[in-house]
Amino acid sequence: MYAVLGRQRIKLVCFAALLFVAFILEGVIITKADSADIRNSDARLKYLSGLGIEVDITSLEQTEVQIPDTFGSVYKNYNELQKSAGFDLADYKGAVVTKYTYKVLKTEQEVYVNLLCYKGRVIGGDISSRRLDGFMLPLEKTTVLGEVKNGFNEAG
Repeated sequence: MYAVLGRQRIKLVCFAALLFVAFILEGVIITKADSADIRNSDARLKYLSGLGIEVDITSLEQTEVQIPDTFGSVYKNYNELQKSAGFDLADYKGAVVTKYTYKVLKTEQEVYVNLLCYKGRVIGGDISSRRLDGFMLPLEKTTVLGEVKNGFNEAG
């Protein structure tokens, strides 16, 4: 009798442990998915803050952009920039995406950040200057926090 009760307790404990792990995994999966969702302003600002970028929220420009079905040389080069940051626009050929543009704060020259978004998810972006002798850099934390921040303040 004690052996049967012991087995039932073991089964109950194992079942409870499996439920606990399932809830933890579900929470992790939901958290990761939610953190990538940038449909609202607060979420976009949090995403950019995570990259070390502080923006002027009043400077928001929102436009719809179609990713070309076929990439010419300019888009091929732009997609190479995206790939260097872990994105790939080739997966979105022909899609209409939303581009969010903000002016970056605490820089001596005018610098902008662009987020390309499809169905509420970041699929690409860049950090750039609109000057003729400007630059365009990938949207990645190491770039923003390292060389770029230093370059923003030194270039003029």
